[in-house]
Amino acid sequence: MGALAPFGCRRYVSKGMRKNNFQALLFFVGMIFMFLLCSCQFSENRHLKREVKRNELIGTWIATPFAIKCLQWSGFKNHLATNDHQLVLNENGSCRYKSFQNFFIISGSTPKYLDVDDCKWELISKTEHQQQYITITLSSSPEGSGGPYFYFDEKDKKLILWQYCSDPDQWKYMEFFKVDSKNKKT
Repeated sequence: MGALAPFGCRRYVSKGMRKNNFQALLFFVGMIFMFLLCSCQFSENRHLKREVKRNELIGTWIATPFAIKCLQWSGFKNHLATNDHQLVLNENGSCRYKSFQNFFIISGSTPKYLDVDDCKWELISKTEHQQQYITITLSSSPEGSGGPYFYFDEKDKKLILWQYCSDPDQWKYMEFFKVDSKNKKT
């Protein structure tokens, strides 16, 4: 009779069966914990450790080839050339923004591509709970909707502006690098 004891009568259930059930329960709880632990929060920490100075940002930025691959991977179908994505940051805080309004494709939506000459940019300082970043305020965005923002990284001692273009755990980024007046990397 063992496990089929009526009304949960323990008298017929052996100690070995109770021990096996307890081990199975522990295994099940452990597997749930591991699934939850592994399913998220493993995004790369690519935030720049040093403080970026405002004068480092002045100039023209275009998308990196890696950014275009990430956009393709994320499902974008148009504007897949590096020059389709440009950010011009002027010393007076004005800017030009030519790219998508955001880099997350919501199911069934079409990402909005913008070419805005009338925008403002601001360098936001690092705090105890927030990394340093720049924010772009687009004249065409409804108030409170928020504009694009970018964090900082360095590759080969060159500054990179970036933000996620999908789930952060996927390690896919929209990146920009600075070009000089002859359209070469700086």
